[in-house]
Amino acid sequence: MSVRGCRSRSTPAPTVVGAARVAKFIAAFSSWYWDGVTLEWITANGRPGAVMRRGDALLGLVTLTASADGIDQLLWQLNTSKLGAVAGGRA
Repeated sequence: MSVRGCRSRSTPAPTVVGAARVAKFIAAFSSWYWDGVTLEWITANGRPGAVMRRGDALLGLVTLTASADGIDQLLWQLNTSKLGAVAGGRA
């Protein structure tokens, strides 16, 4: 499993690889990030995903790729200016 993000075109975010490392990465912010967050399950770019909001504020989008073996990748987009298509006019 891997988690990939992107800071900008010139500075890509690091990729976190391996189930244990991904779990540790998500656990590091899960105690505070998810408070008050609602998820809207969607399909984005042909992949299952979720739009994350806190109240009316758009926080980001996460999509995943999976196989019969389980989840292969979590792809996060937290730059809300790139999420016009999923903002639903509430961003």
